[in-house]
Amino acid sequence: MKATVGRRPLMALMALILAWGLGVASGLAAGPPRVRGVAWMEAEGARAYTPAATPWLHKHESGGIVYFLYDAPPRIERFDLATGDWLADLTLPDVPTAFSVDTDGLYVSFGRRTSRFALDGTGEFHLRNTVYDVSQVFTFGGFVYLQAYGSVVSADKWTGSPVGTETYGYPMQGMAVVTSLGKAMAPTLGVSPSDLVEFDLLPGGLLGPQRDSPYHGDYPTGTCAFLFPDETRVALDSGIVFSTADMTFAGSLAGGFDDLDFDGDVPIILRQGTLY
Repeated sequence: MKATVGRRPLMALMALILAWGLGVASGLAAGPPRVRGVAWMEAEGARAYTPAATPWLHKHESGGIVYFLYDAPPRIERFDLATGDWLADLTLPDVPTAFSVDTDGLYVSFGRRTSRFALDGTGEFHLRNTVYDVSQVFTFGGFVYLQAYGSVVSADKWTGSPVGTETYGYPMQGMAVVTSLGKAMAPTLGVSPSDLVEFDLLPGGLLGPQRDSPYHGDYPTGTCAFLFPDETRVALDSGIVFSTADMTFAGSLAGGFDDLDFDGDVPIILRQGTLY
C-alpha cells in the first residue's frame, strides 16, 4: 500500500533509500528505481547524489541530521532533514565498527578502541578500550555504553572513566534504547531459538541484569530493534512488534523489512526498495 506521509519522514526515508542504492516505490513516482530516487531528491532541492556501492554499517539521527557510518572508505555521511541537503562527509582516521551521536558529539568505535569527536568530526578524544570489538554504541544520561559481543561496558562520556561492565548470557544486536523506561532492548545474536531481551540502565551508569521475553523462540526476531515514537512499542526487523513495558506481543508489520521511520505514530516501512 502506498504511504502518504509528511516531508520529514519522507526525507529521512529517501536518505535511507539512496544510501542503500535503492529506488522509490512505483506508487510514489515514475521511472527506473534509481533514477526516481535521485530525481525526487533534486525536486526537493537536494544535490544529485550517487548511492554508495555498499550499505552503511549503522545510522542515527540527532538534531535533525541523519548520520550514516561507512567503513570503505572510513567516513560518516550526513543528511539534513530540514533542508534536504547532503552535508560534507566526515573522514574517519581508521576503519569503524560502530558509532552513536548525541547533541554533545560523535562516539565512534574502531574495533577495540572508542573515541569521542565533535559533531564536525574534529577533536578526537580517546574514551575506552575493550577486550572485544565493539558492535554497538549508545549514550544515555551522561554515559556512553559499548556492546562488545556478550558484554556491555559503560563509561563517563566526557572522560572515559569506567563505570560498569556486565557479561550477559545472551549476546545482543541492534539495540533500541527506551529512554522513558531507562532500559535497552535487543534481539539476541547467535542464539537458537532467538529471542528479545532487555536490561536496565541504572543510575550512575550501572547496568542491570538481562531479562528475556515470555516467548523465547515463538516469534522471529531478526537483527535490529526500532522504537515507536511514544516508546510504548518496539518493532523488530522481522516484522514483529512487542510492548516495551513487558516484552509481550503487540502486533505485526506483515513481514520483515529493511528500515523503518514514522509519520506521527504511523510506521513507514522500507522493504526491498519499496515504501509501505
